[in-house]
Amino acid sequence: MPSSGDVEAARSVLNSLTERHKETDVAQELKSSTSASWIHRGDAGGPIRPNRQRDILTRRTARLVLAAGSRSSSSTWTNTLKTPDDVRTHLGSPTAGRGAGDGPGAGRPAIRKGGSTQSTFAEAYRVIRTSLNYSWPNAGPASSS
Repeated sequence: MPSSGDVEAARSVLNSLTERHKETDVAQELKSSTSASWIHRGDAGGPIRPNRQRDILTRRTARLVLAAGSRSSSSTWTNTLKTPDDVRTHLGSPTAGRGAGDGPGAGRPAIRKGGSTQSTFAEAYRVIRTSLNYSWPNAGPASSS
C-alpha cells in the first residue's frame, strides 16, 4: 500500500495538472475568439468629400433658382394699388386724393397760409378729407342742436 506521502504527492500533481488544463482551455478559447481575417480590402481611390467643383456648381444653381422664384413670386403676389389709374382699373371708382409723398410736386416747399407754415402732408390730408365729405350721399352740414 502506498504511504500517505505518496498519496499527497500524487494529489498535488493531479491538482497541478488539472489547473494547467483549465488555463490551457481558457487560453485556447481566447485565441480562437480574437482571431480576425480580411474578407475584402477597400480601395483607396481618393477623398469623397469635399468635391469643390460640384459644391460650387450646386450653390450657384440653387441661388439662381431661389432668385428667379422669389422674383416671380413677389410680382405675382403683390396686390397693392400704386397709382390712381390702378384704383380706377381694379376698383372702378375715382380716387379721393393723393398723399403728400405722391406725384410730381412731392418735393415742394411747405404751404404758407395765414402766416403759419403748414406741410404738404397736412394739405394732402385736407384734400382727401374734403373729397370724402362730398362723396357721402345725403351728407348735409353738421348741426349743433
